Amino acid sequence: MQTQRPSTDWNPQLISKRVCSVDEYLDEFQDLITEAGYSDPKTIVVKFHQGLDTQIQNAIATMPSGHPSDMVPMDGYTAARTIDQN
Repeated sequence: MQTQRPSTDWNPQLISKRVCSVDEYLDEFQDLITEAGYSDPKTIVVKFHQGLDTQIQNAIATMPSGHPSDMVPMDGYTAARTIDQN
């Protein structure tokens, strides 16, 4: 049985240009992560952040406390949703 390697030819920034909210972006992002076969949490976090609006990226990067873990994608999803809603 051959192991399939994740596809790296999609760009999360292309998703965010088509959608308007973090929730919409996250829904499509999670589908693509699954289709691409990504399982490494750090890679998922990096890809997720690449597609976020720059203001949300900066807000997460400069959080004074409660900064999401780079190894727990759900932490980043929650932080992005919270920032988007405020």
